[in-house]
Amino acid sequence: MKKIFKNLTPELQGGLLIILAFVVIGPNDVLIPFISKESSLWQFHFSRSLIVISLILIWIYLSSKKIFIYSLRNVLLRSVLYTSSMLIYFGCLSFLPIAIVGAGMFTSPIFVLLISYFFYNEEIGVRRISAVLIGSIGVWVILDPLSEQFSYFNFLPIIGGIFLAMGNVTTWRLCSKESPLTLTVFFFL
Repeated sequence: MKKIFKNLTPELQGGLLIILAFVVIGPNDVLIPFISKESSLWQFHFSRSLIVISLILIWIYLSSKKIFIYSLRNVLLRSVLYTSSMLIYFGCLSFLPIAIVGAGMFTSPIFVLLISYFFYNEEIGVRRISAVLIGSIGVWVILDPLSEQFSYFNFLPIIGGIFLAMGNVTTWRLCSKESPLTLTVFFFL
């Protein structure tokens, strides 16, 4: 099986890994409304971190890998941004429909584009602007701010999307030398 996977193109490997991630992570998101009735958001995050850190420590021990940090400040900043995003995401799942929470979080590419343009003076082409406009229309349709059921709480996941975007930009701009292992460990601490 490993040999077959390695023979696939990088694009196909990436696509399959994304599907695998959704299969593993998807049930987690769907179960949040049920879990939130019995436990708190903090218990959920603590349990999740405990499991992941335990598995990572076992893997580090068995593989003799080392954690090396180039910039503790940047890694901690990234972790705070992503953790804030995830706290908002999972917190919103306990009282908002998953479609609204997902739509709010999927605004992060829009904010990555805006942050890159306004703070890093990156050029933005027609394709990127078109993608942002199409994405914005999709978010607007799902949030449906003109309906009677609309609540301003529907905008909370967008704040999570902003934190996610800032985390993405921080990873790209400030943590590009850090190993995925280091970034993962600090995210779950």
